[in-house]
Amino acid sequence: MEQLQGYLKRLLEGSGAQAAVIWTRPGQSATGSVVCACPAEVLPEGTAWPEIGHTAPGVIACDPAVVTSLVPTTLRLELSAAPTAAVSLPLAEPGLSLLLVWCGSRVPETLPEDLHQLIDQQIADHARIVHTERRAALDARRLEAVVASLEHGVASVDRDQGRAEVNPVAATLLGLPAGEVAASEFAAAMRDLESKALNRSEAASIGTALLAHADANLHCTLCFDQSPTHVRVSSHAFHRRGVSGRVWTFEDVSETAEALEAVEHARALLRASTDSMLDPQVVFEAVRDPVGRVVDFRYISANQATCSYLEVTEQELLGRSALDTLPNLEGSGLLARYAGCLQDGEPVVLTDFSYFNEILDDDRRYDIRATRTSPDLLTLSWEDVTKRFQAAQRIATSERAYRLLAENSSDLVTHVRNGRFAWVSPAAQEVFGAPAEYWVGRRVREIVPPEDASALATRLAILAEGGTVKERIRVVSVDGVTHWIDLHAKPFYDDGHQDGFTAALRLADDEVAAQQRADEALRQQARADALYRRSMDSAAVGMCLADLEGNFVEANDALCEFFGYDAQTLQRMTWQQLTDPDYLEADLDNRTQVLAGDIESYRMVKRFIHADGHPIWGDLSVSCIRDASGGVEMFIGQITDITAEVEATQQYKLLAENAGDLVVHVRDGRFAWVSPSCTDVIGGSPDYWVGREATEIVVPEEGELITESTEVVESGGVVQMRHRVQALDGTIHWVDVHAKPFLAPDGREDGITAAMRVIDDEVAAEEAAEKAREQQARSDALYRRLMDSSPIGMTISNPDGRYVAVNQAVCKIFGYSEAELLQMTWQDVTVEENIGPGSYLLREILAGRLDTFEFTGQQNRRDNLERWSKVGVSCLRAADGTVEHLIGQIVDVTAETLAQRELTEQSERNRVLAQSLQQTTDRITSELDSAATYMASIMPRGLHGPVEVSSRYLPSRELGGDCFDYHWIDDDHLLVYLIDVSGHGLEPALLSVSLHNMLRSGSFTTQTLLAPEAVLTELNRLFQMEQQRDHYFTAWYGVYQASTRTLRYANAGSPPPFAFSSDDDGTVSVTKLSVASTPIGMFEDSEFTAHTYPVPAGCQILVYSDGASEISLADDHQLKPTDFNQLIARVASSPDWSLDGLIDELRALTPSEAFEDDLSLIHVRFD
Repeated sequence: MEQLQGYLKRLLEGSGAQAAVIWTRPGQSATGSVVCACPAEVLPEGTAWPEIGHTAPGVIACDPAVVTSLVPTTLRLELSAAPTAAVSLPLAEPGLSLLLVWCGSRVPETLPEDLHQLIDQQIADHARIVHTERRAALDARRLEAVVASLEHGVASVDRDQGRAEVNPVAATLLGLPAGEVAASEFAAAMRDLESKALNRSEAASIGTALLAHADANLHCTLCFDQSPTHVRVSSHAFHRRGVSGRVWTFEDVSETAEALEAVEHARALLRASTDSMLDPQVVFEAVRDPVGRVVDFRYISANQATCSYLEVTEQELLGRSALDTLPNLEGSGLLARYAGCLQDGEPVVLTDFSYFNEILDDDRRYDIRATRTSPDLLTLSWEDVTKRFQAAQRIATSERAYRLLAENSSDLVTHVRNGRFAWVSPAAQEVFGAPAEYWVGRRVREIVPPEDASALATRLAILAEGGTVKERIRVVSVDGVTHWIDLHAKPFYDDGHQDGFTAALRLADDEVAAQQRADEALRQQARADALYRRSMDSAAVGMCLADLEGNFVEANDALCEFFGYDAQTLQRMTWQQLTDPDYLEADLDNRTQVLAGDIESYRMVKRFIHADGHPIWGDLSVSCIRDASGGVEMFIGQITDITAEVEATQQYKLLAENAGDLVVHVRDGRFAWVSPSCTDVIGGSPDYWVGREATEIVVPEEGELITESTEVVESGGVVQMRHRVQALDGTIHWVDVHAKPFLAPDGREDGITAAMRVIDDEVAAEEAAEKAREQQARSDALYRRLMDSSPIGMTISNPDGRYVAVNQAVCKIFGYSEAELLQMTWQDVTVEENIGPGSYLLREILAGRLDTFEFTGQQNRRDNLERWSKVGVSCLRAADGTVEHLIGQIVDVTAETLAQRELTEQSERNRVLAQSLQQTTDRITSELDSAATYMASIMPRGLHGPVEVSSRYLPSRELGGDCFDYHWIDDDHLLVYLIDVSGHGLEPALLSVSLHNMLRSGSFTTQTLLAPEAVLTELNRLFQMEQQRDHYFTAWYGVYQASTRTLRYANAGSPPPFAFSSDDDGTVSVTKLSVASTPIGMFEDSEFTAHTYPVPAGCQILVYSDGASEISLADDHQLKPTDFNQLIARVASSPDWSLDGLIDELRALTPSEAFEDDLSLIHVRFD
């Protein structure tokens, strides 16, 4: 630049001109900028410069009009006198031009040749160099801004210079400051990051790969025990323009990794289920020709049964063509059948299908089932029934022996030819009600009910084609009685030619009746199970899942209530922490036996520690879940709270001694203690019975019952039963017995305690009610099945859609109580656009064309929060096929749906912002101090009266685009606004001045000024960023109406103001006037909405720019929004707070007590 200035001075001295300006017009822009000016103080580098023309070669223009068009106003204002002549020349570099200006009367007619050479050579060359360096610096700043705004971490390392550039995301991950750091610091941070990774071997591979090859491309995913849990690390070497180094990227893939882990787990479960099947099963993927026709299939999955049958490994099948392994698929017609299944969705069901298996090199017979799982996926399973078929053939060849057997069989055997009976066995009398000779020559249709005629025709057609019929049919005997018959018919062959068919018929009336009764009972049972099992979602006892280290994985509400912790706290604890130390060793011994496979479960009474520290007692039952190898994956625990029972033990004897019931304590089969009431029940005194065998009072017939009950109690159970006892005088009494383990004060089991109450008078009455009790017991059994709870939302509804049962998960998804949902239909909680498709699918179920369906859609919640659910619907049908109930399963998929939507929207926003960055041109920096003074001078002064307004404007070191105003539009309306133009420098300042002047100049009508949303909409129309050198601006605009004490306001991306009001007790309430919106100028179709705030007496409002809320702190971090909100609330809590005090608080937080951005504050006080 200094050399270029020197050449320009030589040009001015040689030509007598007063000023020289080299300028450029970048791209297709209408305006350019100054590259260099001489004298330098005339115009700074980067000053905006309009497009001007060039004069004729070698001609100095002296015509005033031409001179005016050549010399822009910005230069004319800086000259000491009016310009009198000018020459505008293009330089060698495209886009660079030179302007010479004379201000006096001494103007040469033309420039000397040596000055022309100076211009064409030295000046042109150095101007090109300066301009190129300037563009490179600008490109570097643009690149730095783009990299800093990326969502992923990015770092570049310059090996030669020993330095690295780290963007904010990478800096946070690595614990480094954003920006330039030493390459050694970056390497140390990377080693620290690798040391924290859970997958140490993969992390170590980064350094190993770099040692092996310095230019290696690296890709690996590091796993951590805290967020982010998965980070994708990539690195590429670069060598460009003499610079060597590496670029590193860090991408948070935690959500993707967790989703993949869930998919892999589900896939493993599915594979385990498939491999457990006895029949071979494969999944085919369609291979289509260019027009979409299925021409082949490809193996993508095969279960173990398939591999065993075909004697191949799965790897030998996967990816191979079906026609490659089974060429006969096409000739046999199976390929066309499978293609048809993909086309129309109809399953392929084939029985005794003949097929030459190329892999086995043998003709085989198969039962085949194929179903479509997706437009291009087919699930195929088969069963080799060759042996069954061969057995049938062997039977067909022994027809003579068969006839002999038939004639002596109780089953009816017949030979039918041309639809008439050719031969009938003697059993015809029992089945058809007439002797065999009666039926010979008669038509078969005579024994078929008229309504079954079409079915008969179908069966005859199957037999005529060589098929076999085996089914249950109805026939009518001679006396008109309808019978159920088991029919087995097949073609009859004589010398290789089909001669009608033979059929065996067996009366099945009794079987049908029994089956109908059984089917009805099963339907009733299934209906009850389905109805009740889907209606219960919680358990009354404490239940949990724990891993092998004792950590709680799942815990229900009853367990949380037992321990006194919420579920989140409990899941951060172990069962060892909650166990009394005296019981820990015994519990550990039991668990060790389970882990060793010695036992599957155990039960014990133990003392636990409640959240508040006091002891609690629980009856603990523990079982386990084992994996395929028999190892323990998880423990299942159930705890019944028996604290009250244990605490009552010490008072038990005192109560028992005064009770009318007989209470005993039995240890090792003998009475250890007997209550005084024994005299009335079994005779004798307590001293008589202590030490005697407890079985002495047992009636012999009930000895086995007593033994079984004793074993239950001794294993930790509780027994309530009724049995008979024999007194000393031989009298038999019925007693109700409640027996359970006797707990010593230290919690140890010490025999059995039992309470017996004489119920002789009740037994007779209760025996009369035995049938009712049995019915109640069945109901109780059904009710217990309800305990099978599910975290998935489940509903039962009538065919009209009205709910008859819902679980708590559904209530949580929809936001309604159970009582409210039972008054609603599924349409009430479904958004309008999903009602039509849902109704269509339900009609298909009601018509019998569908049994189940699934869809994903948005639901209507009570609180109008957006909720998305995946809904599966099935049905319960009556015996006649009509739908009795609809069963719904609902899974909340809101998080997944919104995450996908947010990802799409964020991508679009990033695209728009990236495009805006590319279009942003040079920003002009000139005379910032004078411009800042001017900006401060146009800001309003304070207002006084019923509404007092004060303000502060603190420009930053780089002038920004803040401006604000407040004044009374009329006697009843006060206008307040604050605008912040993006960027720093002259351009944002000039744009803010233009906005300020427009709002003050009367460009808007009073009616428009009174409507905040209208003002912002009009400004958005007039100031699109593409027309403002890529500048947009935020704005908060409010109008206060004194007569109604209401404030109407609209926001365009500006920080939300705070409203402070004092409560009756003197405390200050803080309200944020928040409105979600976009800045002005970003999008043409942006919409703005006005909101109303009722202004209470004595209210104060603080309006501020982001220069106040986004200040940089001493630790290079930005002030957090929560910290800013707390600071404002603390300052406003003082009754005499001021803007100056707030500024001092903010300034004290900055490292240099200076603000990096313009800071604007408006303080409005209402009477």
